[in-house]
Amino acid sequence: DDCVEVWLKTTRSQLEFDQFIVNSKGVCQTLRRRQGQDDQQHGGKWQAAARVQGKRWTVEIAIPFATLGIAEPTPGTMVRLALGREDHTGKTAQLAAWPAGSEYGSKSAATKLYFVTDNLLRNPTMARDANGKMVDWNVKEADRPRFGAVREEDEDVLRFQAPGRYCSA
Repeated sequence: DDCVEVWLKTTRSQLEFDQFIVNSKGVCQTLRRRQGQDDQQHGGKWQAAARVQGKRWTVEIAIPFATLGIAEPTPGTMVRLALGREDHTGKTAQLAAWPAGSEYGSKSAATKLYFVTDNLLRNPTMARDANGKMVDWNVKEADRPRFGAVREEDEDVLRFQAPGRYCSA
């Protein structure tokens, strides 16, 4: 089945990580590697919910800091993050990785994630003004055609369409 994988690295070692996997049916798996050993028993407490909608599926994952073995981060705390997706819808499996250009599942492929404030988004609930526009969501004029706030199945969704280039909102 298709799955999404999240690798979080909270130690200085490139070889130590926590890996969280969830498939389109919401089945979860966890792997922790410390000091060269896999800890299949770690598990940790985390949540994931998956939803299939026609030919696509979405997943939401919540990983408590305690599961990673770290205290609640303060501004400046850094962890390393990598994401992957296994797509088994075709005849052969397709692998996608982020950061872009990295090798899927590579131990060194991760980007730095810094915690700055409680919530970097000024409007995380996507509240709308009297005219129906989302408040505090701005996009550079040149990138405006690539971004869109849409309503899908009673949910507000931000759609990013920037293949082959970097955009920021």
